[in-house]
Amino acid sequence: MFARCTVREIFSTRRAEIQQQRLDTGLASHAAAALSKIIAVLPAAARAAADSVAVIAPRLPGDDAVRARLETLRHAVEGRRKLHIAYRDLKDAKSVRTVRPLGCVYWGDTWTLATRCERATGFRNFRVDHIEPLQVLGSTFHDEPGKTLADLLRKVDRERRVQDPATPGSRDRPA
Repeated sequence: MFARCTVREIFSTRRAEIQQQRLDTGLASHAAAALSKIIAVLPAAARAAADSVAVIAPRLPGDDAVRARLETLRHAVEGRRKLHIAYRDLKDAKSVRTVRPLGCVYWGDTWTLATRCERATGFRNFRVDHIEPLQVLGSTFHDEPGKTLADLLRKVDRERRVQDPATPGSRDRPA
């Protein structure tokens, strides 16, 4: 079954190790356990090839604080628990909000929290490294039509199609 691993498959094991560094500690430990089981059943040559892939992503300063915050956010998303957050935007303006956390999104160098904001009565995204402090509230929420992560993703897709009519699947393409 694993007798012949492709270079891409071997590279994927290293990529998985890199991605673990970007996850919260709980998810990272589960990913590490799964990856170690995969590597353990590889033939010796494939294990050696996986170890020799020269792709490295060192941990950056501040990563530990973001990873700890991510774990709290992930649990709030999974438990449908509202959050009270203090947020500092890119212009250094501060605001306090109560939000419904819908999901955490990784953009290659930045994590954001996708939310339904009660103050703005709409969808908002917050950089995880700009949220402080953060309080998980006792109140929960249930998915409601128009207020889910799927609704947010559809909204983003519609906006993207309007901005770029050449997007595949767009109905707004010029004739």
